[in-house]
Amino acid sequence: MLASAAVADQPAVSRLVVMLRVLADAYERSPAEGRVFTIAWVKWGGPVLEPPMLAGQFAAVIADGQRSGEVRPDVDAVVAGQLIRAAYFDALWQWAAPDRPVGAPSLFSALLSRLDLVLTGLSGMTDRDGLRRSVHLARAIENIRR
Repeated sequence: MLASAAVADQPAVSRLVVMLRVLADAYERSPAEGRVFTIAWVKWGGPVLEPPMLAGQFAAVIADGQRSGEVRPDVDAVVAGQLIRAAYFDALWQWAAPDRPVGAPSLFSALLSRLDLVLTGLSGMTDRDGLRRSVHLARAIENIRR
């Protein structure tokens, strides 16, 4: 997914945002087909039956972030990858829901909201401004695209 050397050299948070952008684009390019595929895939048992390769890709980026000092060293990269994968599927399933409200956020916007929460956590006591700025920048770009 991250074939470009230019992307691979970016900070871990930026790489996660790019990964989510690519995943969202795959569905948002053809929303009707994306929704049908998602619903069928869930009914088939895809999220449970398929190996969690995406979680491994997220975990590898988190581990890179730990080596660069971007991500706390005490975080379990595998668990973090699984959490981001779960957040991705949650956003995807809500986006694909037949009763999705008109005007609901784009899939990418929903993914950014979840990534923001995963990366910054619920506590307001720890300074994670750099992570938050990356997500806010991506959000601003998303708003321009609309």
